Amino acid sequence: MASAAAVKAPSTDYQPMPSLPTNVCGDSSPKQVGTNAPLPSDPHGFGYANESILGWQGNYYAPLTYLSGSYFARGVPTHYTAGGTTYCGAMYSFGVYTYGLASGQAPAAGSVQWNEADGYLPAMTTSFSRAGADVTITNFADAQKVDGALTELVYTRITIKNTTTGDLAVPPGASGANLVTLTSSPDDIPAGGTATDEYVSAVDTFSSTTPLPAAADLTNVSSYNSAYKHMASNWNSMLDTAPSLSLPNTELPSTGLAKPGDAISNAYKAAYIYTRMVQTGEAQFSGANNYDWVLNHDAPSILDNRFAVGDFTDAQNLLLTARISEQPNFDENGANWYWDGLWKTPTAWADYLQGTGDTAFVSKYFHDDASGSSQWGPSLYTIMHTYLQQQLNSSTGYLKTSFDNDSTGTWLFDDEAALAGIASYEYIATTLGNTAEASWAAQQYNSLLAATNAGLAANEKASGQQFLPCEVNQPVSADRCATANDANWAGSNLWSQNVWDVFLAGGALNGTLGDPDQSDNLYTVGYGRLAAGTGVPFPSFGAYSGYSVALNTGYASAGLYGTQYRDLPLTSYAWQIQNTTGGPNAWWEANGSAPNPNNPWAGSHAAPQFGAVPYAWPLASQTQTVQQSIAVLGRTQTGTTASPSFGSTLYVGRGIPDTWIADGQTISLGNLTNSYNVANGHRTTYGVSIATKTVRGARQVTMDLTGKLPTDSVQLQLPSFATAGVTSVVNGTWDATSHTVTVRPHKTEVVVTLGNSSAPTLAAQVGNTPAGSQPVLKAGDSTPVSLTITNPGSASIKADAAIAAPSGWTVSGGSSSAISIAAGGSTAVTWNVTAPSSASGKVSLPLSVTYTGAAGAGGTVSIAPAVVVQRPLPVPAGSTDLALQGATPSASYTSPWESVKAINDGVYPPQSNDTSGNLRWGTWPNVGPQWIELDWAQAVTTNGSALYFFDDGGGVFTPSSWNVQYWTGSAWADVTNATAYGTATDTFNQVGYDSVTTTKLRVNLVSTQPVGVLEWVVDSTPGQ
Repeated sequence: MASAAAVKAPSTDYQPMPSLPTNVCGDSSPKQVGTNAPLPSDPHGFGYANESILGWQGNYYAPLTYLSGSYFARGVPTHYTAGGTTYCGAMYSFGVYTYGLASGQAPAAGSVQWNEADGYLPAMTTSFSRAGADVTITNFADAQKVDGALTELVYTRITIKNTTTGDLAVPPGASGANLVTLTSSPDDIPAGGTATDEYVSAVDTFSSTTPLPAAADLTNVSSYNSAYKHMASNWNSMLDTAPSLSLPNTELPSTGLAKPGDAISNAYKAAYIYTRMVQTGEAQFSGANNYDWVLNHDAPSILDNRFAVGDFTDAQNLLLTARISEQPNFDENGANWYWDGLWKTPTAWADYLQGTGDTAFVSKYFHDDASGSSQWGPSLYTIMHTYLQQQLNSSTGYLKTSFDNDSTGTWLFDDEAALAGIASYEYIATTLGNTAEASWAAQQYNSLLAATNAGLAANEKASGQQFLPCEVNQPVSADRCATANDANWAGSNLWSQNVWDVFLAGGALNGTLGDPDQSDNLYTVGYGRLAAGTGVPFPSFGAYSGYSVALNTGYASAGLYGTQYRDLPLTSYAWQIQNTTGGPNAWWEANGSAPNPNNPWAGSHAAPQFGAVPYAWPLASQTQTVQQSIAVLGRTQTGTTASPSFGSTLYVGRGIPDTWIADGQTISLGNLTNSYNVANGHRTTYGVSIATKTVRGARQVTMDLTGKLPTDSVQLQLPSFATAGVTSVVNGTWDATSHTVTVRPHKTEVVVTLGNSSAPTLAAQVGNTPAGSQPVLKAGDSTPVSLTITNPGSASIKADAAIAAPSGWTVSGGSSSAISIAAGGSTAVTWNVTAPSSASGKVSLPLSVTYTGAAGAGGTVSIAPAVVVQRPLPVPAGSTDLALQGATPSASYTSPWESVKAINDGVYPPQSNDTSGNLRWGTWPNVGPQWIELDWAQAVTTNGSALYFFDDGGGVFTPSSWNVQYWTGSAWADVTNATAYGTATDTFNQVGYDSVTTTKLRVNLVSTQPVGVLEWVVDSTPGQ
């Protein structure tokens, strides 16, 4: 397959980084660009942050758009004030959105639809039915020349249909600076009639200096229909060069997404478009709202994804402007600068070179700062020979500490990104014929890999853990990854900086880092900790910390390297589409809390914790990881350290869920770019398809290859091969050890018949804790751990079970080896584990089962129940904690996301800012005097209490003072002779008082800020 597309001829007259003023209004404030610039919310949003963008490729100020059909044009030099804040830009809104509502009343939950045209085009349509009217509001951007200057215009069409039997008056209520009416209808609409109103505004001139045309100049622009046709044609012609996805519409487990094939295909295309809409000039910005700048941490990976989807438009210029941001003193306009952007840069350049063969450009800029600094920032040579060498720790051999996940640590992902970068640099040097430089890179790679493996081995030996940690030299309990719902726990598996990326870059892996079980075990342990009381559902990774992140699919990327979680990327993407969008096919970077069911936007949409929407970096992670799940070209080393050389292998089907390997289902990925000619835009393409049918009771999989393949080395690696086994192969060879079918050279069709085994399923229980409850174990105590292994297949399997307790724990138990499990059968294995007296906090107990079946089936499945190990609560000798003796808790107020049950759940908090997933009681945003109370059915006698305060340092604080009262039977009275009431954090504050007998105790908390309590201990009076 070959095609030619109209392209802009490459130029050596490259555009520099865009020079953007503080704002287009000419003020010193408010700031309009960079990170976290003040931007308005929906004027009819009622507190819900449903937001996205409109735009055109290369625009400077992509407008923001909202659920209500309003949009904010950042490129219009006027001021808009809302909520006491003044913004630079113009707000365009349409009062019809609140038609039929009382003043201040929000639309009913789920009553408003908000979609992109055809599921992916950036024409945003808001629609609802209310008070006898069906209303739609559609906005889109188009680029046209107005008075000779290229101008971005936003078009709006409002249609209102009267569904009643009488006349209806429904004004559109359009407002905004220089908003021009193209067509209008009377506000009075007869029964059954439809009114249409159309508008246009000028919002951008693809420049920070060219003024916008006046309203009078817009009278001769294209009609709404013509502009819409042009807009759709523009984006569809660009998508013609992108890969085409066709996936089954069979729902994937744990996602809730109906018709995932259609939804994923649309989101994939929308991401392609959004990425080009946030491009500013010839620079790859990360977002239009909040992240309106080139972020050095993001840009290389966004560009790498653009090349992966065959988009080489502006590639040379984009690579150069991105390189500017890699200078260590580069001003990120409010964002943090990260070292890992440097390590990722060679990978983007290597993938450009592999896709284009453009050695002339890459060679020219390989070391263009040899005789002095370059206007384009550090060259690849300087990144490797200067900055990498500076950041290597001379004692350990791996990278020094960094702030690359917004906290300080010796982050493993830095070393992983560097290994991929060095391997890519070696490929570039090899392709350019620079053997000496390639050999130097190979030595650097081997040295860093060995040092990283040594650090990891020592770390795991000390901790007893057998999964990739966040830091090379620290266990997860020692850094921010100790927080179960902080998604950084999976940072070592994150897209563009994990072992899968190193592997695809051609890096040979070994040791701890190269062990696929290590990345798999990270998922097992992390998901086990999330399941233990955080409220975060699978397959979410949490936020920072909280519910979910836009990078959710990106964090699933390393599942493609291991064996247990190969289908996690597609599962994660489907879950994100169904549950957490912040705009149509767009996600806020982080969502601190679960979706609000009262949101007027129909569906499930999570509110922002922070970030941009859409955010191009997570969109790139979704697009590229999903594509790699179906087919990906990886570089392979074929030479030696002294004489490096590279080949390539096409990996097919590695991440396709077994659910989709079913009778009548087809998965295809077409129009993949094999090669692109930068001189004339000519590209060669290829495609893969995988179809399944049932033949004589067995699943038969047929893979077809079309077009001009980039390599003769093709490996089909469906996860189903491992779970089901393979009984026969046509035109390929089966390796039961790696569960790979290698396609015979020059063959374009392979037929594989699957066996009838299945991977076992696991269920675990710690102690006698009911399912779904948090198991708690006192330090020094023992508890049984039971594992039930079920064989859901139609053939028997053999299994070995194992437990990997942390360092210092002791384990004893029954037989767990060579267990035979019949088809449909189950077996249980039980161990007894004892926690050391020093143990504290949430601890994972990884359980794994290695199984084998007929026809080469086999693998490992695992589960990691988490148990909270805590110190004994501070109860005096001879006393008991009455709070745990059937007391019912209550409070003056409880934040909806917290629980008053926390105050007597018996958990010793790890710290006042407890983010481990334990229950907490807090009053945010309520301030003023608060109280908590414990009620008993029978009278109790007490002479002391202890409180452990909740204080997150941001919204909930310790009280200024507190006291204990008891119920006399008719009134509350203060306890007498109380000792000091402390207000310390990270400890229990104990108070003694005269013994009282009562059925109720209350603690009064005095503060001008929200307060909280994690645990209340009530001492029984000895002898009572």
